[in-house]
Parts: sequence; structure tokens; C-alpha cells
Amino acid sequence: MGFTAWLEGDHARAIELSTDAVRRFRELGDEEGAAGTLVDLAAATYRRGDPDGARPLLRQSVAVAERLGFKEVTAWAKEQLGLIAAACGERAEAVTLLRQSLAVHHELGDRWRTATVLEELAGLDTDAHAGARLLAAAARLRAAVGTPLPPSEVADQDRRMLAVRAALGPAELRRATAEGRALSLDQAVAAALAVPLPQPARPEPARPEPARPEPARRDPVSPAALAVHALGRSRVELAGRPLGPDDWTYAKPRELLYHLLTRPGSTKAEIGLALWPEASRAELRNSFHTCLKYLRRAVGSAVSVRYTGGAYHLEPVSGLHYDVEEFRTAAAAARSHDATPAAVEALTEAAARYRGDFLGDAPVGAWAEEYRDELRREYEQVLRNLAGLLVRERRFLAAADVFTRLVAHDPLLEAAHRGLMRCHAALGNRGRALRQYQELVRLLDAQLGAAPAAETRQLYTRLREAA
Repeated sequence: MGFTAWLEGDHARAIELSTDAVRRFRELGDEEGAAGTLVDLAAATYRRGDPDGARPLLRQSVAVAERLGFKEVTAWAKEQLGLIAAACGERAEAVTLLRQSLAVHHELGDRWRTATVLEELAGLDTDAHAGARLLAAAARLRAAVGTPLPPSEVADQDRRMLAVRAALGPAELRRATAEGRALSLDQAVAAALAVPLPQPARPEPARPEPARPEPARRDPVSPAALAVHALGRSRVELAGRPLGPDDWTYAKPRELLYHLLTRPGSTKAEIGLALWPEASRAELRNSFHTCLKYLRRAVGSAVSVRYTGGAYHLEPVSGLHYDVEEFRTAAAAARSHDATPAAVEALTEAAARYRGDFLGDAPVGAWAEEYRDELRREYEQVLRNLAGLLVRERRFLAAADVFTRLVAHDPLLEAAHRGLMRCHAALGNRGRALRQYQELVRLLDAQLGAAPAAETRQLYTRLREAA
């Protein structure tokens, strides 16, 4: 439970649960359990803003795990120590620790953590092209394994993506991405293990005048670049920094930003009906202009809000990353491939960009519901197309992963349950296929008071009677 809370970003709860778990493991004399849980506790402590408190916990974990030969925990702990070192500006230490972690994760066949550390090392590579290759290789691995980024890692990953986009031109980024997707897992790991360590600075020759201080290292992301996330955990970041309540002053300016991105060219009346449906004309005038003032103040010079032709438009000034636009662009690109071999990869990329429902965690008005449903249908179609192509290629294990995601997306979608049943049967797991049907029966009865469709019942009968 502590580990899950950490992945979900609930760090206070993770600390509470993991602290209690460490105590209980120690009371039982379970050193392996205590060593693993110390990593969970330390990771949440670091992300809560206390790296100095996290490091001793991780070193305790490493000491116990190395003594027990518990390689998995050693790799996890060193990964977290590497992240802390990177955050503290200790890049050489960070690269060394992450390399050690990656080598062990790969040796153990842990592809989920291998993908994560590939991404972390990509963020430390001073060669943006090489970093983009590693990010693409990691994304391909995540898609193959079926493990999307957990909420706790999304912000860091988005910053890495913004950095490579800012450093590379579109053509070079496409080339690096294609190269990364073409790498085998062994090749990707080898490339990550070759991420260069920073060279120690050579001493300056003695000068009579005082040495000037070194200029601060600039982040490759433009200081005004805006990243807007609406799928899954909603948030807005300016130059990599999340904008919080103090930046927005109150909730409506943030909602106005999302509305203008969703419905560009809206009039004041249309915006008012969406955000202040009960307001009078005079109240709307005051509420709208106050809200617009605070929106402009929050985003600074990253985006310009312009009034032209009787409507309001957002115009990026120095870069705008919007995850909804990226998902829809990827989905459209996937559709252009029809049923060609390239379609599977394109659909996999599109599906990976959908990290949850549109503004599902944000207190916004009813205006978002129709758009949310539209995006849900588009995502569902991406998954259905992907699953169908994988079945056609007889890649039943990968298809089962996609059908599982479809069931999670819409538990009442019988076509997804049937697809999962067929995949389990094709993989030789007829019992699991029959259990899937029973799960559907219980779900439909509880939710709708209905029975499965005739097609589903017939499939169940054929599977049950198969020799």
C-alpha cells in the first residue's frame, strides 16, 4: 500500500504506510521486507522535499540488500540515490548510480524498471540526440510490457521530453526517435550505460584579477515554455515548474486556459456560458476580465491571449506543449497507416499518450464533459484497432494486454471481454478465458441487471465445450 501510494504521488500517505511496514518487518525479523520497504519510504521522503532524510534510508537499504544478495532492492535503492544526486546537481554521481541500477535491472529481466532508468539516464545525457533515442527506446519497451508511466514519474518524463524538443529541430527529433525505436533492448541498455560522465573542469590559470563566477547552467527548455497536461493528472508547468494555487490566485484562470485550448476562437458569451452559466451580463464582464488578467499573469510571456475577430485565441510565444493535441495528432497519424505493419507502432504510440480522462481530476464545468467523452471514444478506437491488428498478427499476449486496457477503460464493453477471452484461449489458458466470462456476467448483472449478449454467450459455450 505504501508503494502504491508513492506511485500515485500521495507521498504523505506513502510515508505513513511505509514507516509502519518497516517497523512491522523489523519486529518479524524480515530483513528482506524491511530493506525493500525502506526504498518506498525513502522515495516518498525525497519526493516530499527531504532528500537529506531520504539518503540515509537508502544507504541502510543498500547495506542490508548487498549483505543478503538481494539484487532487486540494491538496484531500486541505487536508482533513487541517483535521482537524488541528479536533483542536487551531482551529475557524475547520478550517472554512476543509475548505470549500476540499470545493469542489475536488465540482468534480472525487470523490463519495467529498465525502461524507467533508461528514461532517467536520457535526461542526464548532454547529447540531446542520444537522449531522444533513449527516450524512444524506453517508450517502445513500455508499450511492449504494457506499463504506462505512474503518476509520480509523469512530471519528470515530461520535462525530459520538453528538453529534447527544445534542443532538436523537428526533423532531427523524428530521426532520433526512429533510431531509438529500432534499437533492441540490449542495444538500448548498452547506449544508456555509455552516457558520458562529466569531465572535471580544468583549473584556470592564475590571474591577477579575481576570477569571475561561472555562469549558471541554463536549462535547455525555454524559460517561458508552457506545458499543459489535461489527460490523467491535470497540471500546468512553466519552464518545468508546476504552477500552484498561488500562481493562479483562484481556480477559474486555470479553467479558462483549458477552455481556450479546447475551444479556440470562443467569444466572451460562449466562455461566460461555460464558466459562469448563472452570471448576469454585468457580472460576466467583471468576472471574465478579472479571470483573464490572472491567467495572463500566471502564464507570463509564454502564451499571449489575443482578442481578434470578436473571439479569444491563445498564441504560444516560446513553445507550448499540450498533451491532448499530441494524443490527437498521434491518433490521426496512426489512422493514416490503415492496416500496414507500421500501424501497430503508430497505434501503440498514440495509446501511450492517453494517460487518463480529460480533466477527470479537475473541478471544471459541464463544458468539459462532451469533449471528455469525445476523447474517450477516440482512445477506445485506438485500442480496438491496435488489438485487432495484434490478433491478426497472432501476437496474442500483446493483444491481451491491450484488451485488458480496454476493459479497464470501459468495463461494460463486451467486445473487449470477448477479445480477452479469445486471446486467453489462443494462449492455451482456457480456464482464464472462462473466468473472464464469469467476471463479465457478475459485472453486467450488478451494473445493468442484464446478461451478456448472444455472441458472448456463444463464445463461452464453444470454449467450455472445447476438448
